[in-house]
Amino acid sequence: MTQDTQGAALRVRLLGGFAVAVDGRSIDAGELRLRAARQLIKLLALAPGYQLHREQVLAALWPDQPPRAAVNSLNQALYAARRALSVAGEPRAPFLALRDLQLRLGEPGLVWADAPAFEVAARRARQERDIGGALAALDLYSGELLPDDPYEAWLDVRRSDLRQAFRALALDLAQWAEQPAERERARAALQQALAGDPADEELHRALMRLAAQAGDRAAALSQYALLERTLRSDLALEPDPQSQQLRRDILGGEIAPAAPAPQPGPRPQLPVVLTRFIGRAREVAELRELLSGTRLLTIAGAGGSGKTRLALEVARAEMPAYPAGACFVALAALADPALIDQELARALGVREGQGAPLRDQLAGYLATRRLLLVLDNCEHLIDACARLAEALLPRCPWLRILATSREPLRIAGEVAWLTPALSLPDPRQPTPSRAELAQYEGPQLFLDRAAAAWAQFALRDDEIPALVRICAGLDGLPLAIELAAARVPALSVGQIAARLDDRFQLLRGGSRTALSRQQTLRAAIDWSYDLLADPERVLFRRLAVFAGGWTLDAAEVVCADARLARGEILPLLARLVDKSLVVARDADGGRRYTMLETMRQYALEQLDAAGEAAALRERHQAWCLDLATQGEAELTGPRQVLWLNRLAAELDNLRAALLWPGMAGAGVPWLQLAYRLYWFWYLHSAVGEGRAAFERALAQTSAGEASWARGVALLGAGSMALYQGELRVARARLEASLSILRALDDRFSQALAPFMAGTVALNQGDYAAAQALLEESLPRFEALGHRQGVATARLHLGDVALGRDEPGAAEACYRDCLAIHRADTGSTWGIAQALNNLGEVARYRGDLARAAAHYHEALELFRQLATQADVARALHNLAALALAQGDARAAEAGFHESMALFRTWGNCRGIAECLAGLAQARLAQATGDDERRWSAALLGFAEAYFAAVGAAMWPPDRLAFARARAALAQPYGDAWARGQRLTIEQAAALAAFAPDSTAPVGLL
Repeated sequence: MTQDTQGAALRVRLLGGFAVAVDGRSIDAGELRLRAARQLIKLLALAPGYQLHREQVLAALWPDQPPRAAVNSLNQALYAARRALSVAGEPRAPFLALRDLQLRLGEPGLVWADAPAFEVAARRARQERDIGGALAALDLYSGELLPDDPYEAWLDVRRSDLRQAFRALALDLAQWAEQPAERERARAALQQALAGDPADEELHRALMRLAAQAGDRAAALSQYALLERTLRSDLALEPDPQSQQLRRDILGGEIAPAAPAPQPGPRPQLPVVLTRFIGRAREVAELRELLSGTRLLTIAGAGGSGKTRLALEVARAEMPAYPAGACFVALAALADPALIDQELARALGVREGQGAPLRDQLAGYLATRRLLLVLDNCEHLIDACARLAEALLPRCPWLRILATSREPLRIAGEVAWLTPALSLPDPRQPTPSRAELAQYEGPQLFLDRAAAAWAQFALRDDEIPALVRICAGLDGLPLAIELAAARVPALSVGQIAARLDDRFQLLRGGSRTALSRQQTLRAAIDWSYDLLADPERVLFRRLAVFAGGWTLDAAEVVCADARLARGEILPLLARLVDKSLVVARDADGGRRYTMLETMRQYALEQLDAAGEAAALRERHQAWCLDLATQGEAELTGPRQVLWLNRLAAELDNLRAALLWPGMAGAGVPWLQLAYRLYWFWYLHSAVGEGRAAFERALAQTSAGEASWARGVALLGAGSMALYQGELRVARARLEASLSILRALDDRFSQALAPFMAGTVALNQGDYAAAQALLEESLPRFEALGHRQGVATARLHLGDVALGRDEPGAAEACYRDCLAIHRADTGSTWGIAQALNNLGEVARYRGDLARAAAHYHEALELFRQLATQADVARALHNLAALALAQGDARAAEAGFHESMALFRTWGNCRGIAECLAGLAQARLAQATGDDERRWSAALLGFAEAYFAAVGAAMWPPDRLAFARARAALAQPYGDAWARGQRLTIEQAAALAAFAPDSTAPVGLL
């Protein structure tokens, strides 16, 4: 490690081998004997910021181990690595710290690793075309990434990326090198890259050019002979046409000079744009970097996404690097592909001569010119543009092409870059301030173009939400936003936002000088749609039935029929992606596809016009029901987290299936879908949404009927009301469902209904009714073999025992529940619930250390699932534990954090419990009457709330509340009484004020 690391305390070598040094002292192999410790350091040294989430580390290093075993392995590796990195037996505190589940090798200023340093240096050198920087970066690359770890899957992508970065830098240096020493270093780097891929023709060609430019024609031809032998022996192939042409050029003495001199004659000019370019600095920088490493870069994207303007800005920024200039060729108005050469000649100022084809004349003109050629709007001439690029690039070594198109050209060497939307504020988040709005490109574009359209325009603060809706509703498409801004002289910002449902009628009448397809939003999409083949149009419109995206499997199930075979879906979908009508993204479960909402609205119109909407919606709903049915079973098993994420990814589709016009509440299939999502709604912290669905279903039935639909709707609505803390409503709904379902032939519902009714009774402190109902459900779950139901019934029977002050019986039930989940279901949620309740028993008994261990383990599992209600409950319990341990400040912070989650979830009971806990935490810190009075008011509210909703406190909380009541109820009876009259909103507002401050009028 001779590279200067500017004083980094920890230095890690990863290229060409593995080595570690701390404060200048090399760590020998004996100090890092444990392989897992070495792998941990390697993994973190390659991570962004030298840190990863603990779960990412576990997944990379111990993917096949059970979670508990993987955590143990990580702890052992951490212990061994920390010891190895210690100095004189004292651990270096900054190294390998684990905080908030983030594991960090060390602060970036204290750590240096050669692989990330090479990537940064190579990127900078290529961006700046810095020969000195390139030479320094190449010196860092002392070999393959960790060659002693050839089979580690987590290294494969990074190793390939580093290899490609080294290769690209070597090729660039071969082009830039001016001095003999620079060319020699480029040759050595190319040879090093070639050793990893002996059949890489571009590397062979670069070596041939270097030799020919140095006057060594024999070495250049020898390099070609080596390429020829390698391809024939390894791949049974011949060199490609570019390599063969280069050989002929060398034989004929026609190899291009190392650095062409600027040619006389006028330089082509880029068109002048009259409007300001808004934002996109990051995209311009990224495109410039890509252009430095490729000779054909295609900016792809949907109509109206701003491809042309982006290409012009990139070309303008790159002009200094091209002595012959940048030539812009506008192809949108050209209908005949046979005229593309004439259009290029006109743009270059080349006159067609006699005796040679025009394309050969163009190639001759460009052969010695360092020029950037911008081919704009290639999509309708895609084959002709591809042939033009294939003809020019091999013969014009200093030419680079920047193309814009709704689909890539699909030729060798092309890099395709998909144009993103403009940056936007999230309409689901709080409205941004005017200053925050300035950070987003979409709103800034609207404001700029609106001011240009109407000089008197000025955005009011109360119009900011409407502006956010406009930009988000138009998918951040520049053309759509500009067309919307053009409506400002006639409509207010709010009126424009209100009319977005009819966007194609609204967004008309752009610039008179623009192409006709850029004057309305519909025309821009019509242009793309008209270029599609008939099967592509069929699939495009059918895909609009999906909301929020889809997978290939889903598209095959929903969109295939006698007209469109299942085997056609993949190639057609790939073509729609190529043509920028569909967007493909990598997701956790594999490739996922989506449409911009503007495209989807257009496709839905086409679907209605084709008369296919009803049939496609029925197939979509059937697919959703099948998915939800699979998910219902998986959410109670070991793949719970996987399926929770999968259903969450399809939530927009599931919602659409429940809300399609004419289908919401339309009979049993719709209700079956809602019922299958019952458990998902709880785990996904969406019980309000679930309750609304069941209440809609209930409204479709009559009060006197005893149907399955009414019974299940009552069961679902009652269960969701329970999860929201509305116990009286929940009990009424669930008892009504019981009376219906007990008489029907639905064994699962006959087990679930008494279970849920028993859970409500438990929450109300009616332990006799709770035990009877839970004992009714338990054998029914057992008869069904439903182990999740059996385990959860045992869990709640434990709650009944604890409510009766029988901690021993409660603990036995909880341990039964835990054993079932660990042995049978593998349910993360079930294991976490059992651990949490074992913590409750321990806290009830005063065994605070054991309670802490159980609570923390449960919280970590709940966070993996992201079940907000359960996370809130665990945080509440840890806060109560901190209070019992005498740490009132930590308790106060914990109750606030828990209450925020309960408020998000709409769980009023949880809010009331946190308010009671806050009062006790403040009471423990009280030094005067104002603080005690404040606590008395909140405790009075909590007591009144529990009485009003008919809820009972959990046993450990009940004991702590009784102690606080004894201290405050009589001495501060007036404050206690006033607190009992507060609403939950008023009590929460009071809790936000310090006890010694002036509370809002009417609260105290």
